[in-house]
Parts: sequence; structure tokens; C-alpha cells
Amino acid sequence: MFITFFALLMILNLVLGPANYNLWDMIKVLIMPNTVPVQLRVVLWDIRMPMALMVLLIRLIYRFLKHRCKPF
Repeated sequence: MFITFFALLMILNLVLGPANYNLWDMIKVLIMPNTVPVQLRVVLWDIRMPMALMVLLIRLIYRFLKHRCKPF
């Protein structure tokens, strides 16, 4: 459930944005990057993907530390 939820949020994070690319364009960039324009590849791989992965990483670290650390 947790992984499915964050996978859905990551897909929404990749699709939504000021450039307004649709879901099919983003799927094509992920599956067949050589068939799409360079601008679309740059937007996904250099701008949106690093931010989405960073958010996911921070959230996972927060969940891990929340259960491990106890307040004083």
C-alpha cells in the first residue's frame, strides 16, 4: 500500500507541472527516450525526476527516523 501510494504520487509529480505534458508523453520518455524531443527528455530526466526522487528519499528517511528516534 505504501509503495503503491508513493509510486502514484511520483507519477503525478512527473506529469504535473508548468510545462503541461500529458501522461502518455511522460511514459514515452521513460520507456522510449530516443523517440521524443530533446526538450521533453531534459524536462523529465534533468528537472522533474531528480526533484521527485529527492522528495521520495526525504519521505522515506523521515518515516525511518520517526520510528527510530525517541524524544528526550
